[in-house]
Amino acid sequence: MTIPRPPGARQPDRMPPATRPAPLWARAVSEILSPAHLVMALPLAIGWHATWPEFSGALWGLVASLFCGAVPYAVILAGVRAGRLTDKHIARRDQRVRPLVLALGSVVAGLGALLLLGAIPAVVVLVLGMLVALAVIVPITAFWKISLHAAVAAGTAIVLTFTFGGLAAALAWPLTVLVAAARVALGAHTVAQVIAGGLVGSLVPLGVYLLAL
Repeated sequence: MTIPRPPGARQPDRMPPATRPAPLWARAVSEILSPAHLVMALPLAIGWHATWPEFSGALWGLVASLFCGAVPYAVILAGVRAGRLTDKHIARRDQRVRPLVLALGSVVAGLGALLLLGAIPAVVVLVLGMLVALAVIVPITAFWKISLHAAVAAGTAIVLTFTFGGLAAALAWPLTVLVAAARVALGAHTVAQVIAGGLVGSLVPLGVYLLAL
């Protein structure tokens, strides 16, 4: 026999969407393939590949990783510790613009340093692609929460496809879709926001690479 419940009473077996536990797989994907991790790892791989078997390209990649990934990530972590940011993924859109502008400045400084020091073209073109993509994302973020996870994952997939070919593409693009799905599953973004992030993150570096050929 079913006992009727008063109107508006909460069903005990249902949890409001805001308080439901986030899927473990989505949290793991968002952490492992976060923008900071990808941006710090990619220049090392591209630089090392460009001068293989010599290690000098990886050193240029390390410089790019420092300016494009490590410094912006350190700024975000400092903001979280100071209470200015909610978390390292900056869940609130209104908190994103300032760290992104600072990241943009760091990437500009990194590109300048690479050019001044005579870095290899592969790393310079990579950082230029990051700079242009970020310059597009920052003004969009001022009024809409475009997905940085999707943008960086898609940009990484484009670069890996250009550099390593089909095998890398076969791995990178499914992972890009997985990242986008994870962000939607976590409630961090809408489908439109991850699609927009993926388009900006892929088309902008694609244009830079095509012009650089």
